[in-house]
Amino acid sequence: MTRWLQVKWQNFRMKRIVKDDFMYRLPSTVVGESMMNEGNLFLIDYALRNLPLEGQILEIGSFGGFSMNLLLHLLKKHGKSPTVFSCDPWLYSGYHDQTEPFPQHIDGKPNVLRTDYMDYIRESFVRSVRLLHPDHLPHTIQCTSDSFFHSWRTNEQVMDVFGRSVTCGGKLAFVYIDGDHSLEAARKDFENTMEFLVPGGFVLLDDSAAGLPYGSVKLIEEIRHRPDLKLIRANPSYLFQKRLEFKI
Repeated sequence: MTRWLQVKWQNFRMKRIVKDDFMYRLPSTVVGESMMNEGNLFLIDYALRNLPLEGQILEIGSFGGFSMNLLLHLLKKHGKSPTVFSCDPWLYSGYHDQTEPFPQHIDGKPNVLRTDYMDYIRESFVRSVRLLHPDHLPHTIQCTSDSFFHSWRTNEQVMDVFGRSVTCGGKLAFVYIDGDHSLEAARKDFENTMEFLVPGGFVLLDDSAAGLPYGSVKLIEEIRHRPDLKLIRANPSYLFQKRLEFKI
């Protein structure tokens, strides 16, 4: 089956949730809507509705705040209030960085610096979350996922992008991996997640649908038959649940 047919067939079978007014309004309000497959919304909703009683939530890769605002909205809708963390270094990744000299500007706009653009994206995240969810601000740390998990493992006290000091560490109930999609980075994010994920907890890997040109797709082949994981659904990205108990 060709890549195009694989993605087309999976999209045809995609499960969707019934959207409310906030969900319809959000794409015209927050940066990043085009970067999120609608199937992820169904998977995030499933994980949050079935969230374990213990553990916190982590989003790896926040960009302009579209997925974070959806996540916080769904938590409130389902009457859940776990502590939410996220991390993003807000570093620009150009379309041609792997094949051409590394320019200092963004793609197609030579008068806009990468650093200025990512400062704008970061500020968009902060402003949108502060506006739409002032009563449930996440602890968002500007750092790579590697750095975040080091802080998490060592219970380091850090400063979030809202100017609040927070101590990292503890159990995780749901992790949305949406950072660097290379195989090495996705594998490391997954391994770090599994170290802290509680039994019954969920992990969602963005852009892991069959046929996509990302390392996260290759990672699925490595982990989909692990005895400690239960596949909830490919929609078309993959949502797994950590089994309460398993046999080696």
